[in-house]
Amino acid sequence: MVASLLALFFGCPSNPVDDCTEPFQVFTDADQDGWGVSGSGTLVCIQPQLTSTRAGDCDDARFDVSPDGVEECDGLDNDCSGEADEDLFVNTFYLDEDGDTYGDPASPVEACAPGPGVVANDVDCDDTNALTFPGAGEFCDDQDNNCNGLVDDDDPFLDPETTPDWYRDIDQDGAGDPNSTPVYSCADLSPQAAPEPDDCDDGDPTRHPGVGEFCDGIDNDCDGLHDESDPDLDPAEMITFYADVDNDGHGDPAVTTQACTQPWFYVLIADDCDDTEPLLGLPAPWLLDADADGYGAGPPSGNSCTPPTPSHVLLAYGVDCDDTDEDVFPTADEVCNDIDDNCDDLIDDADPLLDLNTATDWYLDADGDSFGLLTDFVTVCEAPAGRVVDRDDCNDGNPNIHPDATEICNGSDDDCDASIDDEDDSLDESTQLTWYADLDGDGAGDESSELLACSQPDFYAAVAGDCDDTDPDLGAPTTWLNDTDSDGYGAGAPPVPGLSCLPTSPGTVPASAGIDCAPSDPDRYPGALETCGDDVDQDCDSDDLPCLSCLEQLETNPGSPSGLYTLTPDGVTPFDVWCDMTTDGGGWTLVSSSTSPVDDAAVLYSNTLKSVTPGTTMAGVWDGMRDLIPGNSDVRFACKTNFVDLNMKVDLTFYNVPWYDEFTTGLDSASCFSEGEGAGADTPIPSRRNNLTSVTLLEGDVYAGGFLEGEDTCGDVSDFTVDFDDRGNGGNPSDGTDWGESGGTKKCGNSGQGGAFFVFVRE
Repeated sequence: MVASLLALFFGCPSNPVDDCTEPFQVFTDADQDGWGVSGSGTLVCIQPQLTSTRAGDCDDARFDVSPDGVEECDGLDNDCSGEADEDLFVNTFYLDEDGDTYGDPASPVEACAPGPGVVANDVDCDDTNALTFPGAGEFCDDQDNNCNGLVDDDDPFLDPETTPDWYRDIDQDGAGDPNSTPVYSCADLSPQAAPEPDDCDDGDPTRHPGVGEFCDGIDNDCDGLHDESDPDLDPAEMITFYADVDNDGHGDPAVTTQACTQPWFYVLIADDCDDTEPLLGLPAPWLLDADADGYGAGPPSGNSCTPPTPSHVLLAYGVDCDDTDEDVFPTADEVCNDIDDNCDDLIDDADPLLDLNTATDWYLDADGDSFGLLTDFVTVCEAPAGRVVDRDDCNDGNPNIHPDATEICNGSDDDCDASIDDEDDSLDESTQLTWYADLDGDGAGDESSELLACSQPDFYAAVAGDCDDTDPDLGAPTTWLNDTDSDGYGAGAPPVPGLSCLPTSPGTVPASAGIDCAPSDPDRYPGALETCGDDVDQDCDSDDLPCLSCLEQLETNPGSPSGLYTLTPDGVTPFDVWCDMTTDGGGWTLVSSSTSPVDDAAVLYSNTLKSVTPGTTMAGVWDGMRDLIPGNSDVRFACKTNFVDLNMKVDLTFYNVPWYDEFTTGLDSASCFSEGEGAGADTPIPSRRNNLTSVTLLEGDVYAGGFLEGEDTCGDVSDFTVDFDDRGNGGNPSDGTDWGESGGTKKCGNSGQGGAFFVFVRE
């Protein structure tokens, strides 16, 4: 065999030792660990593969088993010493018969390493149950499932999913309260608790699943149904009721129903004579109905459930007041016919039950013209005094105006057809007036061109006799007056007495044009442009035009210089003010100033104006800030360092922004502000303009050359809307009008230096 194996290795049939001088022995080494199998040796000249010259391998299938092997704890003879695991450290292991990886402390096993069915721990408390071991879930079975020495409810690790749920059972009827919090317990907690939360009243031991259902309006067996709606109800519990279709309180003995409580249209009494007639419950009296209107009269019959004859009706229906008239009976409609139709002893309008559809609408005729007013009517049978059937009057305060009247020239719609005078085709033309063409508008017409009309047409006059209908200054023949100043209007006695269409002498004008109030002044004549506040009657109307503001003075008299002017606002006694006619287009009215010596210093412009005095040295600052300037659109502030300065140092103008409208409201909450050193503290800095530099800044923009200082608080409604008493010198508002400060520099100076402060408005 060895020769065959060697031949296989070397690919030759044989290896005879006779061919070599020194043959040697080799042993089979299949696992090539350098050790051959004892007893497998053979002599060879050349060593084949898978052989070794050493013998002694005890397991030629394992490379790690040989005389050179290292003994390991694996149950094998690794070093071929003839003994497995010799000289290795031995441990104690334990059997795990139930395969739960936990060992039985009663079954130790000595070995250098655990084997199948052996584990290193001995903590299993029941090695016959694979569900019992340390860390297992504890559940209700009277066993210590997790080997911690505690069983069921005594174990805090009890799994609540494996325990019964117990619900509070206060009435101890065996049914738990579904509104209670469940308790988890292996032990039986009854009667204080129940395993099912099916009690519908845990305060009543007579109500729980399984009891009988009774007629008491209660769900006794807790199935959500009660009384006759519950099929579990004992039929003996129900009551018999009798149909009462006519609702007279008496039931029909032939129609019954069973129920716990009385149903609609059923009663307990079964004695109805006729359940279709509500007035016939018990036997009743009857009356003869001669006119067959359903109501009888005469003496009643004896009580019975049926009529004595077909012509009898129940007395309970009512008694007919006229049994010969089928239209008269107690429930008939009362109509306008002078008859008591419904037998209530009231007739027509006296009966509140009157059918108004049979009555008439009567309209107020206050002016007695037989025509009433549509909007004022009453509906009754008989006509009330002062009312008529016709409702077409268009003016019930004038008896001459009504639909039958004749339309005449009077400016009224006489015949109520919505057309007046000349617009009405039915106008009585005899009432029209004759008008004459007046093309030149001088009030005299051309008698050769006339027109009939109620009212004066355009370019027509009421009188004829125009001398020349192309000349507005020459109407009817007139007297002629001398025109000394050649302004087109004359005065004085006529040089030639009498009326004439032509001038009676050179330099005369018609007196009809008007009388000149200033014969020697060509700028004064009827119709001339009036200038306000100059004490001159330019238009000859015997009155001078009053000026309401400096702006109006400037507009009516362009070029007026700055200075004192008399203003006459409506309802205010005339007073003098200073008008600035040059700054920013002019027309500024000075309404307040400081105590510096200016023309109007500390002057009250009107005793009707409001006056507020924030400081004793600023008596005139507030004079006239409200009533004088309602609805003002512009407010301008200016000041001077001292009174010898020719120019204003700061000149800020506020243009059309909502702040101006609030300026004169007197409401602090509407527009008070704290300016905050030019930055705007509470509200944005108002829009303003420097009139010296023509620089305009929008709302919120800081103006480095000066700024307004708002009042300290906004809560006092008695204060004026905006205070002009800034912080003053060192924050003292009483030391002068130091208005407008920048970096500590006073723009208006102190009062002792002649500083002046001004407020202008322009309406």
